[in-house]
Amino acid sequence: MRIILFLLLTSSLNLYSQQLPQNIPPEALKLLEQEDITQLANSAGVNAVLKKKEIEDKILTDGVLENISDRAGPKSANFGYDFFNKKSSALNISNDIPFQADYKISFNDLLKLNLTGNKKAEYDLLVDLSGMVNIPEIGKISLNNLTLSEAQTLIYDLIESAYLGTKPYLSIVEASLKKVSVIGAVNNNGTFLVNPFVSISEAISYAGGLTNGASLRKVKVIRKNGSVEEVDLYKFLVFGDRGVDLNLENGDTLLIQKTDNFISLKGAVQTVKIFEFMKDETYEDIIGYAGGFKRNTNISKIAVVIRNDDVLINKPVSIADKVDSSSIELFIPSFYTPDEQELFVRGPLNDGYYNGLAGKDLNFVLDQLPLTKDTYPFGFRYVSESNDGLLRQEQILPFDDEVLSEEFISRNPRLEFYDHSNVFIDGVNGLPAKSVLRVFFGGRQVTIPMAGKFIPREILNYSGITLDYDLEETFIVTKDETVKFEGLIDSEIEFQPRMALYFPEKRFRTINVGIIGAVNLPGNYILEDSSSLSELYRISGGFLDDADPNGVILKRQSVATAERRMFLEGRQKLLEKYISTQDGVSDQAISLNAEEIAFLLNPAQVFDGRVSGDLSPESQLVSNLGLEDGDVIFVPYKTNLVNVIGEVISPAALEISFSKNSYKDYIRSVGGFTNYADKSGVFIVNSNGKATRVNMFADIDIRPGDTIVVPRNYSKIEGLPLVTVSSRILSDLLLAAASLNAINN
Repeated sequence: MRIILFLLLTSSLNLYSQQLPQNIPPEALKLLEQEDITQLANSAGVNAVLKKKEIEDKILTDGVLENISDRAGPKSANFGYDFFNKKSSALNISNDIPFQADYKISFNDLLKLNLTGNKKAEYDLLVDLSGMVNIPEIGKISLNNLTLSEAQTLIYDLIESAYLGTKPYLSIVEASLKKVSVIGAVNNNGTFLVNPFVSISEAISYAGGLTNGASLRKVKVIRKNGSVEEVDLYKFLVFGDRGVDLNLENGDTLLIQKTDNFISLKGAVQTVKIFEFMKDETYEDIIGYAGGFKRNTNISKIAVVIRNDDVLINKPVSIADKVDSSSIELFIPSFYTPDEQELFVRGPLNDGYYNGLAGKDLNFVLDQLPLTKDTYPFGFRYVSESNDGLLRQEQILPFDDEVLSEEFISRNPRLEFYDHSNVFIDGVNGLPAKSVLRVFFGGRQVTIPMAGKFIPREILNYSGITLDYDLEETFIVTKDETVKFEGLIDSEIEFQPRMALYFPEKRFRTINVGIIGAVNLPGNYILEDSSSLSELYRISGGFLDDADPNGVILKRQSVATAERRMFLEGRQKLLEKYISTQDGVSDQAISLNAEEIAFLLNPAQVFDGRVSGDLSPESQLVSNLGLEDGDVIFVPYKTNLVNVIGEVISPAALEISFSKNSYKDYIRSVGGFTNYADKSGVFIVNSNGKATRVNMFADIDIRPGDTIVVPRNYSKIEGLPLVTVSSRILSDLLLAAASLNAINN
C-alpha cells in the first residue's frame, strides 16, 4: 500500500509541475486521498519539496524492503563462494558518497540546480516516472539515463539561452533505489531494489549467494540497452582488482552461469579449495589463485587425478602444463610424505593419518576409528592404489561385516565418511554413477552414496525431508524395470548401479466430466475421482424447472468402448462366414445386396456408451454412481413427443395425445405395422433408457419421451440364408441405436 501511495504522489508531482510542502510527515501522507494531494500541490510554493527519501525510509523501517540476514552454515569447498555468503547492505543509501560525472540519472532521483550570475536561484528537481524534471520558467526536460555530465551540458545550453550571464550547476542530492535482476546459479533468483552503487559482488550476495557449479569467471552483465559485459571475478577475489566488480545500473540483469571446469587443490598450497579453471590456463595459474606453495613443497612430485569412466588415474604433471579438462584433483606434496601404508581418514571425526593398519581388513579398521553417531549409515568411500601407483581404485562400501572382511588396506589407502549435511544439504560430488542412488522426495532429487542393501523407509527417515508422502506408492526404477509391490517401503532392497528410488507425494487424482442441458451451470468440471453423480448435480447448480429428471442420459467412454468391441467381434464372425461361402469352403449359397455388404465393410459405427437407469436427482442410484473421466451427462428439457420406429409404415416422432391411450394408437398414427413386423415383440424404451416389453393383449401407459420399437419377425422371411438374416438383425439394431442417439441429442 505504501508503494502505491508513493507512485500516486509522484504522479501528482508530474501532473501539476508543483511539489508538496516539505513539512508534511509520512504518517499524514498515508491518510491523504488523491484529491487532497492535488489541492496541496496547487497551493505549494515552487521551492517546497516532498523528499521521496522519507517515503523510502518509511518503507525500509516497516520491513517492506529488508536487508538479508547472515547466512550461517558450513563453509563451501569452492574458492570464493563464502565471500558472497554474508550480510548485504545493498539498500543502505549514503548521501556522503560523491557522485561521479558518469553517474546515470534515473527515476525518483532528487537533483539540485544552482543558478549563479545575473539570475540567482536554487531549485530542487525530482525526476518523475516519465524521466522528466520541471525547471521553473524553462519547462520540462528529460534527464533519465543521462550521465550527470551529460545532464549538466544539456541544462547549461538551456540556461545560457534563457538567461544571459547565468551559469547552472547540477548536483545529486539523493539517489533513488535501482531495480536489478539476478538470475542463474544463485540461491534466490529475482529482481531486487538496491542502492545506486551496488556492485556485482553485492548483488550476488543479495541474491542469497551461489549454488554448486556457479561460475565466477564468466559472469555476465546484461545492460538495459542489450549490450553484454563478461567479467572474471577471480581478478577481484584473488588480486583485488575492483575494476571488474562493476556497478550495476537500473534495469541491468546479472547472469551467473554454470560450469563443470573445477579442480580440487590439495597438499602443500596456501589455500586448499576447489578452483575454477579457464581454457589454456596452466596448473601454475591455479596454484597462483591458491596463494602459491607452502614451504618444503616437492614440485617434482606434483600429480593430478584424472577420472576415466569409473577408474581414477594418477598422472604426474609439470606446473607449466595446461589444465587437463578431465582433471578432478591436483595434489602438491611436501618433502614430508606419509608412509604409503598409512591410512588417511576424512569425515565426521578427526581427519588425519592412522598407522599400524597395513594389511588389515576394513572390518578391523572401522573398529579402530572413532566414528560418531552422525556418520552416514548407507556407505562410505574407499580409495586405494595399485602396487605400481598408476591405477587408483575408488568404491563405495556398505557397513557390512561380511563385505568389509574381504577388503584389505593397500597402498596409499583413503577412507572418507559422510554425514547428513554432506549428503542431503551440500551434496556429494565426484562419485562414479554406479555408486550412487538417485532418490526422489516428491519433486526433489538427491543423489546419495549407496552400496549393499537398504530399506527405503530408513533412507526416508534419515533424510529428514518431510512431505505428505503416499508411501504405499513407493517404487524403484532399475536400468531394466520398474519395481513396485505392497510393502516395498519396509523391504530390504539390493542396490544396483543406476538405480532410482521414488517417494511420491500424495496428490488428488482428478477426472474431467461434463454436464449439459437443463441445469443452472452447464459446462465441464474437474472433480476428484471419487465424486458421484449427485455431487455433480449439486456443483452444477441443480436442475432447471423445465428439466425432465426422468430422461437424464449418461454417456460413458468405457461403455462405448465395450459396445464397439462386441459389435466388431460379431461383425468379424459374420464377415468371415460370408467370405468362406464365396471361396467355396461352405456349400451353403449366400447372397447379400449392396446395402448389406456396405454394412459388413463399414467399421465406422457410432456407439454412445449410454448408461441406463433412473438418474433423477432423488434416486438411490445417483448417490452411489461414481463418475469416470470423460463422462458426459445430458439433462433434457421436458418434451411432449413420442417416437415410433422399426417395422412400421412411416417411423416418426408424434406429439403426446390424451386421445391416444395405447401404444397401438401411436402405431396406427404412423400407418400401422409392416408385413414383417413382430407384433408380439413390441417394446417401449423410456426416456431414462429402460426397456419394457408390452403385452399385445394389454395396454401400457405411454409417457412423453417414450420410444415405441417394433422389431422384425424373421420367421416370416423365407429363403434367406442365415448370414443374411443375421446381417439384417445387426443392421436393425444399429438403426435403433442411431434413432435413440438422435432422440437423445
